[in-house]
Amino acid sequence: MARLFGRFLAMMLALGASGLAASTASADTLQDVMSRGTLRVGLAAETFVPWTMVDHDGDQIGFEIDVARRLASDLGVEVQFVQRPFVQLIPSLLAGESDVIISGLSITTQRAKLVAFSRPYAHSEVNFLARTSGGAQVTTDSVDKEGTTIGVVGGTVSEFAAAQAFAHATVRQFQADRNLQDALLNGEIAGLVASSPIPELVMAANTDELTISEEPLLRTAEAFAVRPDSLRLLNLLDSWIYEKEAGGFLERLRAYWFDSTDWGDRLTQDETEVVE
Repeated sequence: MARLFGRFLAMMLALGASGLAASTASADTLQDVMSRGTLRVGLAAETFVPWTMVDHDGDQIGFEIDVARRLASDLGVEVQFVQRPFVQLIPSLLAGESDVIISGLSITTQRAKLVAFSRPYAHSEVNFLARTSGGAQVTTDSVDKEGTTIGVVGGTVSEFAAAQAFAHATVRQFQADRNLQDALLNGEIAGLVASSPIPELVMAANTDELTISEEPLLRTAEAFAVRPDSLRLLNLLDSWIYEKEAGGFLERLRAYWFDSTDWGDRLTQDETEVVE
């Protein structure tokens, strides 16, 4: 029996060694990050207030920028932002151009077919903001008719929410939040659909002209996204989120970027217009 067990143990050790060699030879995104000394973060090239913005010195700022920099710092590596149009973030990740997407990316079933999501580290609401006369409440039903145009930023979850809410109105895509806001205030569109806090910020500066939906069109959860085979990195990201929630880091960050506009004076003139 002892001899049989010895042979079995030797066989298992041999299999384990070969498995370890195979694992070492396979792609390991976390190991690549640590060996490279750089975390490549997929970031939207567009402005999404207050997720990703540019300050008056030309530097990246925003909720996601602080999240990415803290994550890289905790890993002991540098952060490199790989900017792509929002709709190209997932293709860029899958092509190996980035290690993780940190860009206000909402969890959806369709996206989960392509990438692996971490647990959520933020939650948002998608709201409808419309032009009004005399402050009267405007509902989705009252504007959902042919000849009416609703604006969204293309490729975002807001586009999906608008398509679900408006069966008859035309849904028009814009490149960024600022373009969307300008179109609404100039009367090019009857309303816009966007994630908070954009509708609230725009309405606060134009109270007499606009009204916001009483209930959100959609509630979303935002998370990190990695390639499906980046399992060790995904485990680390989940652990990091738990740690930063328990320590209050994410709560403090959300309070600064979403519950206040203390950061407004750091923006360029163009981006300041989104929050004024």
